[in-house]
Amino acid sequence: MMPENLTLERAALQAEWQQKTIKEQIELRRQLRKSREAERDKNTLGLIKALEKRGTPTPEVVAMIADAQSISQAEAQKYYDQLVVVS
Repeated sequence: MMPENLTLERAALQAEWQQKTIKEQIELRRQLRKSREAERDKNTLGLIKALEKRGTPTPEVVAMIADAQSISQAEAQKYYDQLVVVS
């Protein structure tokens, strides 16, 4: 039979390990979300450039982006404005 202090120490170590693991999982999920957002932004801006090259009018570009990405017109306009600033 284990002494009580070893059992408590083991429980404390396990709790510490679980807390560390949870923090690592949260950080990995945050990084994955940021990566997905960056990829979505890159793809959306690429689509805007392609539509602009074809001479698509701005309101149509914004509407197409909103529809394609299932986002609001305001957010689609933000992507469009980003492209104009970057270009």
